[in-house]
Amino acid sequence: MDEQAKEKVCTLAEAIARHVHSGDSIYLAGMAHAEASAAIHEILRQEITDLTIIRPVSEVASLLLAEGRVTTLIHAYTSDLYPKRGYIAKRIIERGYFPRLIEFSHFGLNLALLAGQFGVPCMLAVSQLGSDIVTHNADYLKEVQDPFTGQTVLAVRAITPDVGIVHVQRADYLGNAQRWGSLGLDIPGLHASRRIIVTAEKIVPPEEIRQAPEQTIVPGALVSAVAEVPWGAYPRHLYGYYDDDFVTTFLEAVGTEEAYETYMKDFVYGVRSHEERLAKLRERYGEEHFEALEKIARELTPLGTVGS
Repeated sequence: MDEQAKEKVCTLAEAIARHVHSGDSIYLAGMAHAEASAAIHEILRQEITDLTIIRPVSEVASLLLAEGRVTTLIHAYTSDLYPKRGYIAKRIIERGYFPRLIEFSHFGLNLALLAGQFGVPCMLAVSQLGSDIVTHNADYLKEVQDPFTGQTVLAVRAITPDVGIVHVQRADYLGNAQRWGSLGLDIPGLHASRRIIVTAEKIVPPEEIRQAPEQTIVPGALVSAVAEVPWGAYPRHLYGYYDDDFVTTFLEAVGTEEAYETYMKDFVYGVRSHEERLAKLRERYGEEHFEALEKIARELTPLGTVGS
């Protein structure tokens, strides 16, 4: 391992402290699958604030909104502001933590991130024309004339996040990160980011990465930090590793004001690390609960598709 590569390998706390700052715009990878849950909890612990969050879905990020850390939410879908969803939405609305909302369709957000990835000011599309999204998102969507045909098309402004955060099944110490299962918008979202933090279930030798290069979603040359974080997507699922536990250990755990305050005290501010949080969760729900999540994930994984 060379010296430059050694500098990339660090703890989750070090990665967040070095590369995420108050006022940053952050692309949070994951669409239910493989959300960067551990990293979100660490951002909360480090009291980083005034954030612009770019997310296709990433529902664990609702904690950042509930704690008033987000000033702008760039999204293609959110349930955080629907009162019927639970206490988090109620807390955001009643306590005045309401962020500025910039809304896209998923395809529109994909185009904005793709423009950022390509280093061009915008991408052109015909979808979304005539919709209310164009009316309400004038900062990023503009009707323009195609100089070749004169046709009215939609210019989708590029998004270039300050930092992208992704959780994967494995990465090497160079930062080459591999994930299998659904990817959502994560490849353009991460490649558009100026800095990338990778959290991985396991850090493996580069030789193991080279055995399946098609599974690499981020090359190490783009990565600022890589941390080994087992169960880093939990309570969301990670294909081949553990099943989803979002309803039991998240939605129900923060479903009332009392439950929310207890969760934040016990599992966010009352622990020093992801490892401590995970240990307390295992104590609360039992080892058998987590073993069952692993078993389900293995049973649902087709042979020959993971890490091969």
